[in-house]
Amino acid sequence: MTPRIGTAVYRHLIYTLGLMRIVGAVEGAAAVDRAGTGKIHRRGDARAHDTNDHFRLWIQHGASSPETAASAARIQRMHDHYARTYPFSNETYIHGIALFTLLSDEILGIAGIHPFTEQEKAAQVQHWRTIGAHMNVQGLPATWAGMQQGMRAYEESPDWYRLTPEGHRCAEALIERANT
Repeated sequence: MTPRIGTAVYRHLIYTLGLMRIVGAVEGAAAVDRAGTGKIHRRGDARAHDTNDHFRLWIQHGASSPETAASAARIQRMHDHYARTYPFSNETYIHGIALFTLLSDEILGIAGIHPFTEQEKAAQVQHWRTIGAHMNVQGLPATWAGMQQGMRAYEESPDWYRLTPEGHRCAEALIERANT
């Protein structure tokens, strides 16, 4: 079934803006780019669909479901495989979890829309903490404010987050995909 246009646009937006932020991270950029040979360059649409399929499954089945645990385990195996060449620190995993916890609110907030109640924010945090636990991420913030603080500290540190040739190549690939 093809999603309605609004759903498709929203998924595309979350994927594109989320991955733009992931490749702003030094470790994230290196792993996604893989010296210009990453899936983002070779099969960008397939990479986007694969990522969105995992996210959709996690939402449909819930973070604690066996289906989500299996999906997260597949992603973790992939990360472990690429980590042999492109290491990922726990800090980078925390950044990714915090980013996807907060991203919808940030995007909609630009338009002055604040869709989440405090209870929904707490549920969003719990959802992504559970995903993080499936992926063996340690030390995840337990609150919305903690996720905001953790993400902000990571992105403000040039040790973790700065322009790199790898990140630039990935961003260009995302922009090109968005324009087609």
